[in-house]
Amino acid sequence: TSTTTTTTTAAKDDDNSWSDDEWQQDQEPVKCLCCDQVLPSLAEAAKHCAEEHGLDVVALVAELELGDLYGRMRLVNFVRARVAEGVRPDLIVSELREKPQVLQGDELLKPVMQDDPFLFGLDELVDSGAGGAEEDGDDHAADMRALVDENELLRGQLSMMQQTMDEMRQAMRRLALESSNGGPSSSSSSSSSNKATSSDEKKTEEAKDDDRSKEIDLVYFDSYSYRDIHEEMLKDRVRTLAYRDAIYNNKDLFKDKVIMDVGCGTGVLSMFAARAGAKHVIGLDMAEIIDRARDLVAANGLSDKITLVKGKAEDMESLPHGFKKVDVIVSEWMGYFLLFESMLPTVLTLRDKWLADDGVVFPNRATMFIEAASAKTHRAEHIDFWRDCYGLDFSALIQPEAEHPGAVVQVVDASELLGGDDKHKIFDVDIGSVADADLDFESDFELSNFAKDGGSDVVERFVVWFDTDFTERCQAPVTLTTDPRCTPTHWKQTSLYLAKPLPVRAGDIVKGKIVAKRSASNHREYDVELSYALNDGERTIQTFRIQ
Repeated sequence: TSTTTTTTTAAKDDDNSWSDDEWQQDQEPVKCLCCDQVLPSLAEAAKHCAEEHGLDVVALVAELELGDLYGRMRLVNFVRARVAEGVRPDLIVSELREKPQVLQGDELLKPVMQDDPFLFGLDELVDSGAGGAEEDGDDHAADMRALVDENELLRGQLSMMQQTMDEMRQAMRRLALESSNGGPSSSSSSSSSNKATSSDEKKTEEAKDDDRSKEIDLVYFDSYSYRDIHEEMLKDRVRTLAYRDAIYNNKDLFKDKVIMDVGCGTGVLSMFAARAGAKHVIGLDMAEIIDRARDLVAANGLSDKITLVKGKAEDMESLPHGFKKVDVIVSEWMGYFLLFESMLPTVLTLRDKWLADDGVVFPNRATMFIEAASAKTHRAEHIDFWRDCYGLDFSALIQPEAEHPGAVVQVVDASELLGGDDKHKIFDVDIGSVADADLDFESDFELSNFAKDGGSDVVERFVVWFDTDFTERCQAPVTLTTDPRCTPTHWKQTSLYLAKPLPVRAGDIVKGKIVAKRSASNHREYDVELSYALNDGERTIQTFRIQ
């Protein structure tokens, strides 16, 4: 079974021309690593930590031989986390000296304090000795120029790490699931046993399954409690502007209506609806971010128009303010592969329970497509590079997952799509009427139009992407697309890599079938079976896990 990984690209900051004076002026107050005191600069904060708390962060970097950016970031986050737990600074230092391996976990790359100056500036402190011996002016200017040159790289690396937080959250979800299962190899369902069980044993297994499902949900909701994932979604302009335009340009659907925002997060869609003239908006979310959303709603002067309810939406027994029904349900429920995370079933439950008979679900339609593609970029970067590394054979360093990637969420280069615009619709549902059972689906597909220049192509993966439409009773319809030919979104596309490349020529037809079902071991993940053949030849079957 293959698993989903996420590839990211480090963003670059165009402003790399700071002068020394501008650098000095840009310094901001810094919170001490060990207490709540705020110091005028990073150097003074580090000096305060060393003199008042006995934790010399610069000396620790040297002592622990933390020569790279990530090691130093782990150190800063480790110290802040342990201080937050109430551990004394001297004990933190002792722990680091006795067990330096505590800094090896990638979970420590997640900032404990947002925009922490120590994360950005620790390298500067180390290089300068944290305000130790005075450097002469020329040396100082040279160091500052070097720091400015390095700043662009560091910012890019930090941006990359922020973008890969989603991958880390997925790993934590898997770890939590394995823990609730009793380990990675635990059985995921009592139905897998061939042995007869007593009624009591069955009840025990059912209780375990229920507990496991609740644990999965808790981990899922917790992953949406943090600022970074919402920042990623809000900065996805394709996504956010599609919702804003669909609401603002169809105000007749919202004016004087009661709106329900399912999975409201920061409340951005609730605020769009309120600004569009809604009578009242009810935002629902179980993640801790809803507490921040209340502050955001108040800051935008909309507290009288928006009520945010914290809790599991399916368990809500009555609507606030005496409302009996809602006129519109708006929700950004889509996940990778459209259906990953299984938030749509929650929307359907609330639709059946609270939506008025003439109500509308926004968006009202979802469609998935599949098409063939090569993998030239992946092959060049992760395989061919090592086979000819500056004239040397470094094939031993090729990672197994590079040769057999499985299911990968990534931005697909449109130039690698094969067959022109030949794509096949594999899933198409009306959100206003679809049933939960229909979210497990299967579809046959045919792809052709290969090698139009008369040569040959090589199919190395199938690419799956989706559209969602805001069209029902809309004067200004909007389509939110993740088509690889269009501007990328945070959903990217899902590549299903073939176990063996498939050469094709003009006139060839690839016939396939895709079967997608929610995983028995985790209802928020999807198991995908893909079978395909060239020109009615021998059929190949592969399985993937979208997680």
